[in-house]
Amino acid sequence: MSEATLIVAMEGLLIFGGVMAFGIWQLRSIKKDQEAARRERTDTPTGDKENS
Repeated sequence: MSEATLIVAMEGLLIFGGVMAFGIWQLRSIKKDQEAARRERTDTPTGDKENS
């Protein structure tokens, strides 16, 4: 393998790894936001007027 080919392969792996890491980070963020929204919906009862 020539040096240029090795550098191109390393650059490709770095780009691929960065894209994968960003995708996983975004999916975890979406999951966390969905869980928070679900908790908020279940924790706040509708029609409850105790504090009014």
